[in-house]
Amino acid sequence: LGTDPLNPDTDGDGMSDGRLEHPPQPRILLGDSNWPALEAAEKVGVKALPLLVRMLKSKESRIGLWFWALAEKWKVAGKLTGLKPSDAYSRRAGALLAFYQLGPRAAPVIPEIIPLLDDPDRALEAMLAMMLIQPESESDILSLTNVLRIQTSSRSGASPSLFHSTAFLALGSFGSKAAGAGPILLANLTSTNGRIQAAAAVALARMGAPAEKVVPLILQNLPKTNPSPTTLLMDLNLRFIARDFTLNVMMNIWALGEYGHRARAALPIFSNLESHTVVNIKDAAKEAAAKILAETNHVSR
Repeated sequence: LGTDPLNPDTDGDGMSDGRLEHPPQPRILLGDSNWPALEAAEKVGVKALPLLVRMLKSKESRIGLWFWALAEKWKVAGKLTGLKPSDAYSRRAGALLAFYQLGPRAAPVIPEIIPLLDDPDRALEAMLAMMLIQPESESDILSLTNVLRIQTSSRSGASPSLFHSTAFLALGSFGSKAAGAGPILLANLTSTNGRIQAAAAVALARMGAPAEKVVPLILQNLPKTNPSPTTLLMDLNLRFIARDFTLNVMMNIWALGEYGHRARAALPIFSNLESHTVVNIKDAAKEAAAKILAETNHVSR
């Protein structure tokens, strides 16, 4: 399972391609070893739906989580004990593989998936399942906002902000079909949590929300100055903070690029960011500026 914008799936095969072309999106990353499972899901078809729901509802025991966390922290311990991802995690991942294959044919189980969306220990997989199934009903799509009820971390340590930002990205994947979530997303464009704010910006851009409401708020969240090498080196000592900052800026830039000529006000800021010390931010600004200029020139003809 992944949401890495630095290594996106750009050709739709579920694999990470290592190119920066899209903002992050919750997805399941598939390897060659997964194909037998996909073939089995296709063979059994919708007859497997009751089993798949039970698999998706699987939850780890507390002792199992403790042992797995220990193995992750101490790799030697993991090798010596042969600890592997929990059976519950494997069952949930297997269910997602099957939903990937079945797609809309799995829609009958959506009412059983919705209650999992506000469960910290199952919400991430439930969101992915909804995205893979692609429901048509607006009420089903907007049920993804149930994730916002989560106010505590999962037993594995996933934070509420991770759940909320992932829910916004999931909503954005439905485009204009999720427009009913617009007011919630607009409210979160001023969130003090950078991950949540940037995810809201991406979702609103994908939904085609009104530029006059969205663009000014996104602009407020872009860095106005280029950090000095000394500042950057200090930030890089806090690698996770620096990475999160970079990803959030990139998502905001991408969202503005999607608005084309309606985001012309971003061009002076992009001009400054095109000399940014962080290559990914610099490249994202160049790409978005080119898109805005191209559309502006086309409109003015």
